[in-house]
Amino acid sequence: MRTIICFFLCIFSFSLYASATYVAVDSDGQRIELKTPARKMVTLAPNLTEIAFAAGAGKYIVGVSAFSDFPLAAKKLPILSSYHDIDIEYLLKLQPDLIVVWQAGNTVIGLDRLKQFHIPIYVAKFDKILDVAKVMLDMGRLAGTESVAQKQAKIFNDNYQRLYKKYAHRKPVSVFYQISEYPLMTLNRHTSVGQVIQLCGGRNIFDQTMGLAPAVSVSSVLQANPQVILLSNQTQAQSDWAKQWTQYSELTAVNHHHIYMVNADWVERYGPRMTKGIQLICRDIQKAR
Repeated sequence: MRTIICFFLCIFSFSLYASATYVAVDSDGQRIELKTPARKMVTLAPNLTEIAFAAGAGKYIVGVSAFSDFPLAAKKLPILSSYHDIDIEYLLKLQPDLIVVWQAGNTVIGLDRLKQFHIPIYVAKFDKILDVAKVMLDMGRLAGTESVAQKQAKIFNDNYQRLYKKYAHRKPVSVFYQISEYPLMTLNRHTSVGQVIQLCGGRNIFDQTMGLAPAVSVSSVLQANPQVILLSNQTQAQSDWAKQWTQYSELTAVNHHHIYMVNADWVERYGPRMTKGIQLICRDIQKAR
């Protein structure tokens, strides 16, 4: 009798093991369930590539998007997409078992085309900075690298909370963040940068403007008179931008030498390096208090 019971218990245990799956619920609420861990992942946004590597899944990526330049290993991977297009033919040749896309960074038409091929698709959405940790954990679950993902997500969360407690409730400092000169453009409060400025106890002078990246005028900046000016390095013209602002000595930021360069990849991408960027921006804003 005991032998029979043991036999059926073994069968039951084996069936549970055989049916083990790798599961995550994406930002659209869709349940992605893989019978085996992802071993041919495609990440169609630079920040998603970074997150996958942080989650321990970098060695399983077979294709990426343009500008996937961190870590260095990502630069060696085939480029399958740009902001406007996805090379479907090339992607299919790689036979991916998981495609990770960014809701705000990939075209609806491209995503609809991908869905026709019935390849599991994980859709990531970033409404807040801490969503980085959520996506990191999900990638770890789907790639079978959950222990690595849990460790890195905890580090990210802990660093975020530490910086929030340290800076978020300090005396407000008015901030202008510049991303281009012609036209003069900035980022509003609904962007990653807007959230970073707020976390650091800053007040984005254009946080209420329409559009994520509105064009603004020099006169509107002068009128707002920011205490700090932050210059994005997504182009190589930062030093020229700084020189342009120094002619306006009436600006508080200019008068008190509070013009700072920012590593755009650290704060304009929702990725694992954000807490490094947050720390630097918080320090720069703190100097104006």
